[in-house]
Parts: sequence; structure tokens; C-alpha cells
Amino acid sequence: MDFEFYCDLMERLLNPLDKNRILKIAHSIFDFNDDGRIDELDAYCFYTCFETENPEQFMDLYFEDLINIIRRIQKKRKERGFENRDMDLKMKRIK
Repeated sequence: MDFEFYCDLMERLLNPLDKNRILKIAHSIFDFNDDGRIDELDAYCFYTCFETENPEQFMDLYFEDLINIIRRIQKKRKERGFENRDMDLKMKRIK
């Protein structure tokens, strides 16, 4: 696809009548494992997209951000009653 076609396509995608469509597109971009949720693994995958060939540099740049994201996700899970969601999902699969 050439650049003009790409720009036309992006304009149609980003200017829809349904604003939920943009939110769904954005969510799908950040949901790397397609499980319908953005969690710690997805945040880590997002940051590794910017990884250089030097893993130490990656950790120096993003470690604190990842820790903050993980803490906020855990806090939100606890507030909403999903603290043990991963274990609950595994138990459902066993049944």
C-alpha cells in the first residue's frame, strides 16, 4: 500500500461516527496476547518494542515505568475485586 492510500485509510479509521471504534482499535493495539485485557505482560511487550540491542539500556530506561504500571494494575484489580483473577481463570479451565 502506498503512503497516500495509507493516509486515506487512517483518516477513515480515526474519524468514525462511532467513537467506541477508536477505543477498540487502541485496545487491540496494546493487547499483545489477544486475551481481551491489557495487563503486565502487554505493558512489558509494548516497552520491548522500543528495546535497543542492549537489554541493560532497556532496563535502565523503562524499569521504573514497568514497576509503576504493574503497581497500578494490581491496585485497580484489588479495588475492583479481581485480585485473584489469574487464579480464578486457571481454576475455570481445570473444571
